[in-house]
Amino acid sequence: MKIDPKLISVSKCGKYVYPIDSVTGAKTFAPIEYFIKNVEKNFGGSVERFVKEYITRETKKYLKEGYTKEQIKEIALQNKGNKLPKITTKIPKHPKMPRKKRRKRLTSLAESSQTIVDENGDSKVIRTFPWTGNPDYFRSPAIPIDLEEVTKSTCLYPPVQLDCDCQGCVIYKECCCELKRVIK
Repeated sequence: MKIDPKLISVSKCGKYVYPIDSVTGAKTFAPIEYFIKNVEKNFGGSVERFVKEYITRETKKYLKEGYTKEQIKEIALQNKGNKLPKITTKIPKHPKMPRKKRRKRLTSLAESSQTIVDENGDSKVIRTFPWTGNPDYFRSPAIPIDLEEVTKSTCLYPPVQLDCDCQGCVIYKECCCELKRVIK
């Protein structure tokens, strides 16, 4: 297939063609092999027909959204190089696409709830969860651990005790464990 340079411009090396969008006038480029395949497949091998009917993907999106050719030309003239801004439309989901399963929220696990009125007259709903009888479990302040009391019955760092004979243990001074090794 011979390409007439009067209809469509070709690069100096002959590897690329520069088709022009028939609606917006935006200049694009394509490899010559791809251009020939496209003309033969979609335009019946006629370069003249290609020049009259060729539109870019972005122009097709605008046409699909309901814009007229005149509106698209106006939008393209407002931008540099007659290029259209990208349309940011959300693609509709396939109707048979499975829905996301919703996770249960923490409030759905509550066993019971109580309404308490403050001194100011504000009412609060406090929930009781199955793993604790304390309804204020998540809001209560942190209570520091008494290391001497906890380590009476067990070692808090058994890998250190077994591998290194308590050398390097961060709570060595406070530990009261029976297995505690005396560091010499």
